[in-house]
Amino acid sequence: MVFISPLFLKLDTPELLDSSIWLFPPVINLLIYPFIRYYSESKSHQLKNAMIYFIIVSIMGIGLLADTKSLYVDSINKKTSVLIISIISFTVMDVGLEMLGFACSALLEDYVNPKQQQKVQSYRTFVDSFGKFTGFLVSSVLAFNFIYLNFDNFIENLSFAYLVGLIMILIGFGMVLISFPRKGLDLVQSQHKMRFSINSFLPGITFLFQLPQNMKIFLLSHFFTCGSQLFVSVYATLWSGITMLEEGPQQYNEAIRNIVFDIGISWGIVSILYRGALALCMSAILHLLTTLFLKQLGNRYTNTIYMIVNALAGASLLYTWSVNEFYSIFITLPFWGVQTAVLSELPYKLANQLEDDQVRDTIKGLLPQMLNLTTFFSQAFMFFIIPLGFLLFSSVDDISVSMFMSGIFSLIGSFLVCFL
Repeated sequence: MVFISPLFLKLDTPELLDSSIWLFPPVINLLIYPFIRYYSESKSHQLKNAMIYFIIVSIMGIGLLADTKSLYVDSINKKTSVLIISIISFTVMDVGLEMLGFACSALLEDYVNPKQQQKVQSYRTFVDSFGKFTGFLVSSVLAFNFIYLNFDNFIENLSFAYLVGLIMILIGFGMVLISFPRKGLDLVQSQHKMRFSINSFLPGITFLFQLPQNMKIFLLSHFFTCGSQLFVSVYATLWSGITMLEEGPQQYNEAIRNIVFDIGISWGIVSILYRGALALCMSAILHLLTTLFLKQLGNRYTNTIYMIVNALAGASLLYTWSVNEFYSIFITLPFWGVQTAVLSELPYKLANQLEDDQVRDTIKGLLPQMLNLTTFFSQAFMFFIIPLGFLLFSSVDDISVSMFMSGIFSLIGSFLVCFL
């Protein structure tokens, strides 16, 4: 997605579409979520079948994305086709990854002692970060040889990135088939089955008003924290590219937003690699700290980490926004990496703790599911509602405002944790 994003900027699409296009995959994923989960959990958790499905749709998605390159090169008038194919390909790949996630989670529950599942889940988070980091590093090898990425060498690196992605999928598929016993690939347990209902379509919505007040506050905190992360993901690269150009010679300032394509993605590579490495390290550190001190310090320990990390991330983003200097982003990135690691692990731990203390058995297990729904609503708000506001108020500097709102949202998310 990082390598394909500049194509959308280059297509000269409406500003609202530039950001809201990323909302299509989660919307479609939410609509078909009950069917995916029903198929995955009511019949069997066949990891082998899930992997086969995943590799097929991944190849399809990569092929469709590769086709967008040829369409773009042929004619700029085919931008509608490029957008449609990109949306379909991202959605197909997301669906495949979702089904694979169900199968892997079930396999962990089947083979891992319940007392060790939290530890194994931390390892899974660690490996997930490591995989993203490795994939981005390898697929960026060509880009590191360029001082500036123009469209021609960007397309060359884009094709190489597709090849790297395909090879990693094939390697992962082969390792699964070799590593797991046959019975593990076709294992069925009744505890994983679920009933297809409206509650699986919109998990927990009907129970929202039955939750205690502090749980509603917790979901609101998660909404703002996710929003902060999304703001940075969408606008940080553009901010960095524009700031670098504004600090350069005067002749570069005449067409800043057109040249952002040439150097913005270069910064995107550096920032995501840096963030990925920090998220990887922090996942391991958080697991160690949680394992060693959680029992001694109680549930308050989790709240405190969540609150402090969000506060520091928000403060660093506001500092970067206020000084408006390129190198200030190096202060923000470490805190952003830590926040990414925290957001991937602690909200679900905190949700389980709140449920154990206050929720009756009839609605147990719904709060962690509602975190996924909160993430979706955050995506809808950041990718559609906010860009719509920028469209209505065109005189507003959307990039600067987004950096400011990202910091504010992190601070709000941190503040709300105080009431848990």
